[in-house]
Amino acid sequence: MKRLSSFLAELDDLGLRGDLIQAGLPELGSDLAMPCFVLAKEQDLPPQTVADKLAAEVEHDEIERLEAVNGYVNLWLKPRFLAEQLLTWQAEHKNLGQRPASGKLALVEYFSPNLAKPISIGHMRNLFQGRAVKNLHLARGYEVVTDNHVGDWGTIFGIWVVGLLKFGQREKLERDGLKELGKIYVLTRQALRAEEAEGGSELNDQIQAWLIKLERGDKEAWRYHEFFSRISKEEMNHVLDDLGIDFDHTFGESFYREQLPGLLQDLEQRGIAQRQDDGSLIIDLASEGIKTPMLIQKSNGATLYASTDIATIAYRQQRFRPDKVVYVVGMEQQFHFRQLFALNRIAQLTEAELIHHSYGLIEELDPAGKKQKMSSRHRAVHLEDVLDRAYETATKLTLEDLDAADVKKIAQGALIFQEFSQGKKHNILFDWDRVFSLSDMSGPYVQYATLRLKAILQKAGGADYQPNPGYDFAAERKLLLKILYFEDVLEGALDSLELNRIAMHVFELCRELNRYYEQVRVLDAEAEARASRLWLMDVTYRHLCFSLGILGVEVPSRM
Repeated sequence: MKRLSSFLAELDDLGLRGDLIQAGLPELGSDLAMPCFVLAKEQDLPPQTVADKLAAEVEHDEIERLEAVNGYVNLWLKPRFLAEQLLTWQAEHKNLGQRPASGKLALVEYFSPNLAKPISIGHMRNLFQGRAVKNLHLARGYEVVTDNHVGDWGTIFGIWVVGLLKFGQREKLERDGLKELGKIYVLTRQALRAEEAEGGSELNDQIQAWLIKLERGDKEAWRYHEFFSRISKEEMNHVLDDLGIDFDHTFGESFYREQLPGLLQDLEQRGIAQRQDDGSLIIDLASEGIKTPMLIQKSNGATLYASTDIATIAYRQQRFRPDKVVYVVGMEQQFHFRQLFALNRIAQLTEAELIHHSYGLIEELDPAGKKQKMSSRHRAVHLEDVLDRAYETATKLTLEDLDAADVKKIAQGALIFQEFSQGKKHNILFDWDRVFSLSDMSGPYVQYATLRLKAILQKAGGADYQPNPGYDFAAERKLLLKILYFEDVLEGALDSLELNRIAMHVFELCRELNRYYEQVRVLDAEAEARASRLWLMDVTYRHLCFSLGILGVEVPSRM
């Protein structure tokens, strides 16, 4: 427990091992616990014997009691000591858990949609995860640069042009935007599959021809590229504005096109890339334990998204010199990033730590009760439609005169907290009833608990609450411990990039608050207790707002 590190160091002198001490055992309700199995092995004694001896011998002014159970020494600390530790932390940082600038830079790449494809519910996970990863690094003292690495290059461009010429109408595309372009994309992919099944290649040849034109700077090809990009970015920016998300940079794949020839030539001259008999260019990754080579240029001279990803690494190193680069991309791209990171170890394009922050799918139950990828009659569910339904649901469940800004905070908070209700690598079962539940681990539940705190503080009418020196904080023990553990929660979240740790911390703290209200009076308590309890309520309110802010959840003014 990092906030008690000085205290734990003192325990080393008493025979306990501070490095072994962990959170208390829930079944006993202890504050801390130390397993004695390592010491027992060293001393060739049963763990319970070691625990009994330590529990009987250890004395410390801040330890209320010790108890040996099942080979563990369980510690109960004096609540007043816990309050003093929190008061010290509060004096150090306005926002508990915020670290000063570290001088390190993290670059977070997220969202990164393929242009001309609708912004779907699948992008929702990426947006929420990416923003939270950014906020977490900011909270831990990193400078953060964000990049929306849009897919506007490669085979998809040829599909756009051929699809429009074969299946679309420019006027309809201008009117209906990305949804129409999405339909054209689907029709073209279906036609390609049908042609391939029959052994043909005419459509595919046309697509590749347009791609080559684009790479060679053909004016007509670039007019098409600008047309499709404009339509795509209009919807993309609309969704981002609605969610309150912005990026420092939106470098599409096409941004790197001029760097590719020189980069590929350099890799080939250094012997890292090998030219094949058919003219294609590959990188052998066998030395990194990967049998499949990385294709970075086709036999017709066309490049791939792997090629632009390599150029992106080199460009970011030259411009930003990041300490860490986090790619927020779904689990289906795991092998690609294994190859990309292996290539970087060979080519030494950057010394930055490269991390693939992957996540699972969003699922729903089909009519038979089986899980399936969330879709609308097997087509993508548009994110705008999901947001609209969330706003409608929030409007129905809240006060009639609630303003639109608060409705949006409740609706988006519900969707965001659902995202972090479990680990990122698990598929999420999307359930509208659970998303808006007021009795479960949900956005509305934690928002309401936070608002309840705010209401107590507003009724109290004060501003600068301070604990009374004579108050013992016995009733507040669990709240104090939960908040003091937050430093460990943040460290664990940063190391693993499992943002659900923060969501679980918030939920458990709100649940503990509700238990506290049932047992303890705050506003009408006697003066000594009232001042101390209001101080803790104020600290807890600010702490919840900060913690939720990392996840991207805003607290409404009313519900």
